[in-house]
Amino acid sequence: MSQKIITLVRNGNSQATLVLATDIGQHATAAVDDMVRVIEKMSGAKLPVVTDGNIRHSGAQIHIGATSFVREQGLLSDKLPVNGYRISTIEEASTPYLVIAANTSLSISHGIYDLLTNELGVLWGMADALFCATSGVA
Repeated sequence: MSQKIITLVRNGNSQATLVLATDIGQHATAAVDDMVRVIEKMSGAKLPVVTDGNIRHSGAQIHIGATSFVREQGLLSDKLPVNGYRISTIEEASTPYLVIAANTSLSISHGIYDLLTNELGVLWGMADALFCATSGVA
């Protein structure tokens, strides 16, 4: 990811809006839900989520999937590998944009989880034990 910093939350208040393409699919939708939940747990602020074309306020925007902005900027290539994604930061007309775009729902989810893990420092764990000890097993 580039060095440009985009503020998502400041002092417990959302500073960014998630803008979703209309066709991101179930994998990306689940990842967006995780993103909103995790950022709220980390900061106390719930990021607003809108569908492409319904953005109504200024401020930072996080575009997920092939939104009209992503298409206009030419940020989505059909040459991405099957599970490839693109994470970009752009500033246009003094508005900062973070873009997570890919050609499939699964790839978009990979980009979202990459951002959460590698840029925001989220550590993922399991809610339940994978294996349970039983008696008589050596």
